[in-house]
Amino acid sequence: MPGSVEALHTEFFNALVAVLPQLDHLHYGLSDPDDRAIWGAPRRLAQGPASLFERLIRLGDVQSLPPGAVAVDVGCGLAASGVQLARRFGLVVEGINLTEAQVPLARARVAAAGLSAQVRVHHADGRAMPLPDSCADLALLVECAFHVPDKDRLMAEIARVLKPGGRLLVADQERVGPPLEVMGMFFFGAEGTLARAGEAAGLSLTAQEDVSAEIAAWMSDYARAGDYPARLGLAAWACVGGRPGAAAAFLRGSRRFDTLIRAELAARGAQERFAESPIRRLREHTAQELRDGVSRYVLQRYTRLG
Repeated sequence: MPGSVEALHTEFFNALVAVLPQLDHLHYGLSDPDDRAIWGAPRRLAQGPASLFERLIRLGDVQSLPPGAVAVDVGCGLAASGVQLARRFGLVVEGINLTEAQVPLARARVAAAGLSAQVRVHHADGRAMPLPDSCADLALLVECAFHVPDKDRLMAEIARVLKPGGRLLVADQERVGPPLEVMGMFFFGAEGTLARAGEAAGLSLTAQEDVSAEIAAWMSDYARAGDYPARLGLAAWACVGGRPGAAAAFLRGSRRFDTLIRAELAARGAQERFAESPIRRLREHTAQELRDGVSRYVLQRYTRLG
């Protein structure tokens, strides 16, 4: 992952968390495609990521795991999923995060939740985890696989740390057609790429849900929130809350993040629009790709064979 690209990406999301400290999950969300009332957009945007997480843990029957079972969260972000798994189900969680700047933020959130004895966050690569063989009952891979070019190696490493019969839960976007690489940071595989890598590693795909329509609906709300007036509103809200430094960092990070978004728009063949922020254009374009079947977003459950 090119350092400059990763640095800009990390700068933006760290600044976003600073102005919205209640933000937990950094992944996409689910929204009801039939609920499009404009006044409900903030609620849908806020609740969407948690809705996706709930759908995924239902698919994985996580509630059937005994307290003390071990979960590995590959690409754990700010450890929101780990905190939920520990608090609600009594699991012991090993979080893996390659983005060094997020690791202290994640550990601080774990400590604030009083769960440091149950949730550990490692600065490590999901393709080479500092964990023993066959140590985990559950693994999570939420919007991480599309950052990894070598999906065979990633799935083989997850298979290594899972016990026989262990479960892997995936939430990821894939292309219906040729794969797409953007900026050396996003590697959207062709349909079935991850499943084939899993099969080669001894991970059998046992359940799958296509949630593209719900992701597209949430993306439409995200597009509005990413436009210029919404950014200024967030910054103003942070200033009113006594955090002018966070507001300034957010506006600066947003402006720099736009350079990445423009590169992704170009890679996807989408044109910018006058007076519209690049992030709004990208989210609208992504939503349309999901509606048109150019890409799809799936939730998957794999079982470790052996």
